[in-house]
Amino acid sequence: MENNAAESASTRLKVLRTIRFAVREAWDALGLLCAASFTLFLAASVPIFLALRSIPLGILSAGLLLAPLFAGTCYLAHKVFEHDEPAYGDLWRGFRRLYFRAVGVAAVQAFGLAVLVSNMAFYGRRPGFGSLLAMTGALYVFVFFLLNCLYHYPLLIAAEEGIIRREGGGKARLRAVFKNGLLLAIASPGYAFGLLLFVAAVTIPLAISAVGMALVGAAFPAFVCMRATRDQLIHRGVIPPDPDPDEPVTDEVWKMRG
Repeated sequence: MENNAAESASTRLKVLRTIRFAVREAWDALGLLCAASFTLFLAASVPIFLALRSIPLGILSAGLLLAPLFAGTCYLAHKVFEHDEPAYGDLWRGFRRLYFRAVGVAAVQAFGLAVLVSNMAFYGRRPGFGSLLAMTGALYVFVFFLLNCLYHYPLLIAAEEGIIRREGGGKARLRAVFKNGLLLAIASPGYAFGLLLFVAAVTIPLAISAVGMALVGAAFPAFVCMRATRDQLIHRGVIPPDPDPDEPVTDEVWKMRG
């Protein structure tokens, strides 16, 4: 992914602009958002039930079921943003097309998070200033890794749709998802952190209410992550900017001469 030096001010990354676009487009596709959210909510009952019996089994089932469903929801959000006749079936088409790669992304994410959480727990139990510094460092890396995770599944969609391709042509490999996610997080950490806080602020209360999670909360993060990745790609000149209906439309004057 290359940075375009001729970025215009209109494509500058802004957290509030991304949120505004995500909320408006999710509202315009509210029926699809609710259907996708309810599907994810129902599917989450399987790993939760299994986790009550065995935590490793619950985590495994989440990776095999919820990760591809979330990727499918991102694919549905992509169709909404592209205005490409989105339908509920797009969730399951994305689930089927992206299944194995989505599971691969989930495996890498789970491994990274497990290592970081283990390090924080290990150093948190040990006394001394050195252990405190080590735990603080692990915490910073943990948050930064979460910033990377915001982009992983949307970048998987971008590779599947041919938006991001290999230098020699052809579909981008799975490792490009993590490489490009790292580059985007490094390039705009404040932007990604602001979106991470927004997703947490919206999702946590909805998860507590349960009903809100079933209606919109389970799928809404996919719309935000997809919108953020789309804005990053626009910012870097990979795809053209979307028209903003809130901006004034410039009237073009046609002149005819005899």
